[in-house]
Amino acid sequence: MSTRTRGRGRSARPSCRQIETSWAELLERGMAEGLFIERDAQLLAQNLLGMIVSVWRWYRPTGTKKLADVGELVEETGLRMLAR
Repeated sequence: MSTRTRGRGRSARPSCRQIETSWAELLERGMAEGLFIERDAQLLAQNLLGMIVSVWRWYRPTGTKKLADVGELVEETGLRMLAR
């Protein structure tokens, strides 16, 4: 793969900052609608994304943790972070 091709693929994906901003905007809308507790949306977005993204570092399909259990834990933890 040439540098030119690699560069094009990379620029087509959103940056981490764009993803964080989109999540923060989503959280702000939820806060405005009274669905989520009011907190610093940017910090909350970074925290949620950090938790979600960290799973790839330690989860192994052949390991002792079942994917459904990991998903349930991440979902419950995320909801607790947002709960009113």
